[in-house]
Amino acid sequence: MFLLDSAHCYQALRDHVLNRVRDATSSLPNLPRHISELELQSLWFSGTFGDAFTSTCGRNIRITRFGEWNRIGGPDFKCCAVEIDDKPLVGSIELDPEPEDWERHGHSTNPAFDNVVLHVFGGHGPPTRRFFTRTSDHRNVVQVRLDLDLLNAPDRDRPPACAVHGRCSHRLLQLESGELESLLQASARHRLNAKARRFARSAQIHGWDQAIFEGIAEALGYHPNQLPMRVLAQRQPLEDLLPHTPSRREATLFGSAGFLDAAGHDSARPVTRSYLRGLWEEWWRLRDSASVLPGIRWSMSGIRPLNHPHRRLGALATLLSVWPAFRSLLPGPNPPSPDWPRRVMTFLSTLHHPHWSRHYTLSSAPCPTPLALFGKERIHDILGNVLFPVAVYHDPSHWSAYAALPGGKMNEKLERAATRILGPHPKKAALVRPFHRQQALLQIYEDFCLEDTTGCTGCPFPEQLSQWT
Repeated sequence: MFLLDSAHCYQALRDHVLNRVRDATSSLPNLPRHISELELQSLWFSGTFGDAFTSTCGRNIRITRFGEWNRIGGPDFKCCAVEIDDKPLVGSIELDPEPEDWERHGHSTNPAFDNVVLHVFGGHGPPTRRFFTRTSDHRNVVQVRLDLDLLNAPDRDRPPACAVHGRCSHRLLQLESGELESLLQASARHRLNAKARRFARSAQIHGWDQAIFEGIAEALGYHPNQLPMRVLAQRQPLEDLLPHTPSRREATLFGSAGFLDAAGHDSARPVTRSYLRGLWEEWWRLRDSASVLPGIRWSMSGIRPLNHPHRRLGALATLLSVWPAFRSLLPGPNPPSPDWPRRVMTFLSTLHHPHWSRHYTLSSAPCPTPLALFGKERIHDILGNVLFPVAVYHDPSHWSAYAALPGGKMNEKLERAATRILGPHPKKAALVRPFHRQQALLQIYEDFCLEDTTGCTGCPFPEQLSQWT
């Protein structure tokens, strides 16, 4: 199902180097990764932690239905189905960053939590204390502890490596061009496989359409707003949105995101007030059942106007209005048209919205010229990070089309990775042009440069490169 040849070789190299790095740094203090409650809930719901667990008291737990996000007060997930020692139970699941949160948040005296069948919480390292979860009717709730140390810490939790030529860049200069291309392809295939597995996990729980919908929403979020967009797509799933009219779908998304309750809409420009009025006429009927998503913090500052979450949500709503036609273009169990990437690019680039094709935000003036809802870079990002991983999961032969995908503009992280890994390589500009090589450099940078704590001097990766053929 996956691209196992060179990706397997890269995995072996990665494991060997990281084991040596971790052995060398085992005496250093391990700072736990901070994870918000909202992110923990999103990862749980997407299947990141799996569906089989052992409770804190040694019982076998299997999640047979992850249920749905609770949009009103009460436990986080309702209509869940679990098996505890093969005994089926139906009820709610509450998920907290720490076990003490059950008492801190008053769940033990709140009858709304009496139907909770599982209390899930996070932890770092071996547990040092035992906590009990009880309901208002004094029933003990089975607990599952998630080991957060198993999560790969995101870049924001690890300081970036200095943008200087690393020792590996000199080793890479000594590789033949074919060997270097082999290394970059192996790294890119490893990264692509990891993304494919992520979508497959989510699809196993929620179906392929929902997995793709969440992936596109996250890709539209731009880096600071990826989590809010993913959570929004999880809490307003595709199967709930599609049966409604386009106007109601759009109102549900904007209202749930909290964009229809913002102050200052009365002073909006006339054309925007008319647009907002149409959304509000739908939203006021829905808000009691849909509700504004708690805990979501949208990043508005430092965002280019084209990447503003208002516009990105407008693009997502527009895509929903043509979802069946869009979905018919995508690969799946049945072979698609050989030129499906080009068709997807054409399809997305021609989408239009009467308001968002002319506005950056809900408060901006109309633009004199039309704005693309899905620009070329964003389309390539959706193809490379969402649609091709899904395609490759079903058929590895899509790799050749993936390898032909052009890369996007060099951002700060990619520039740092290219500088550190490729250094003064004479073909550096050409090497970083395709999308898959950009992904390869990011993977190597995350796997080795961000894991190294010696400033490159003690990293074993450069020496291991001499064995790469």
